[in-house]
Amino acid sequence: MTGQAVGARPLETVVVCHPERLIAAATAALLKVTGTTRTATTAPTLTRLLSNLHRYVNVAVVFDAVGEDLADLFEALHHRGLPIPVLIVAEDATPDRVAHALELGAAGAVSASCSVDALCRGVRTAHSGNAVFPDGRRHEVLESLRSRRLRRYSAQSRLAELSQSERQALQLLAYGTSITDIAGRMSVSPHTVRSYIHNLGSKIGVRGQLRIAAAGRELLATARTAMPDGISWAVDEEGA
Repeated sequence: MTGQAVGARPLETVVVCHPERLIAAATAALLKVTGTTRTATTAPTLTRLLSNLHRYVNVAVVFDAVGEDLADLFEALHHRGLPIPVLIVAEDATPDRVAHALELGAAGAVSASCSVDALCRGVRTAHSGNAVFPDGRRHEVLESLRSRRLRRYSAQSRLAELSQSERQALQLLAYGTSITDIAGRMSVSPHTVRSYIHNLGSKIGVRGQLRIAAAGRELLATARTAMPDGISWAVDEEGA
């Protein structure tokens, strides 16, 4: 039977998340009929998905068509102490899209147009603790991860060049805080804050408060992105 590895035992429970109930139900039925899992439940949103997750769930299959911020899902899973592998089914499984999902904490991704065999294999691979890559795109995804890691290190290095006061001013400015409010929070004068912003512009390489704020948001977001240890090892083994 397609999707069933020889000698492989079915997983106990898989949860499928898709906003269209028919698609979610059809995917769940495929996973059951192929012997990939004994039980498969569905959820239309990430919020409902989280309410359906428990320690007996082996894998969560999440279609990115849900249109919600996947970062919130992984933050909630971490907060609740639920080490459940999440396989993303991506409408556009580009290397950078898959790399981003891996950095967030996903077990990997498959294309929404993949075969039933590829989907079932992806679910089993996710459950085994290994990274899942779209068929034939492993090398491209790892290249994207390497590029993203270099950008992260560069952002971290640039932030390290700032003084503590400049970093604090940049964080507040990036979140839309006014100069007056920044001055109040930092217990300095508005003139001092403007001096910080001027220095930030010189160090970041842009001019103007709005551009500095935008560059700061990008810099801070890039520097915060973390790569899971297992994925980092995979990148290093490929010659990073």
